[in-house]
Amino acid sequence: MVSQVVTPTEFDVEFRNGGGETYTTMSVAFTFNSPSTITCVPTPVLSATQGGTAVTTMTSGQTAFIRCTYSAAQTAGTTIDGDLAITYTRPGATIPLTTTGTVTGKA
Repeated sequence: MVSQVVTPTEFDVEFRNGGGETYTTMSVAFTFNSPSTITCVPTPVLSATQGGTAVTTMTSGQTAFIRCTYSAAQTAGTTIDGDLAITYTRPGATIPLTTTGTVTGKA
């Protein structure tokens, strides 16, 4: 992960493919630790300058964002904390790999 922004209605996480290969079949999952009563469907998208479209393949050096809009808006100052998992497949591989991270911030 490169950076993150947390607001009362959503969070954005910027991530970059620094692996030197094109990754495919990308999917993202997010689990809230706090507050545990909200959910979201994280969507990886390219930046606006790269077309702003949904991502399922990332070339080497490409940057994308994961936007996660909460199922219910949060009060400003609420701590948002959770675990992010990005699953992808390397070229020529059939077994997917997963990289994980944590998103923490104040709404």
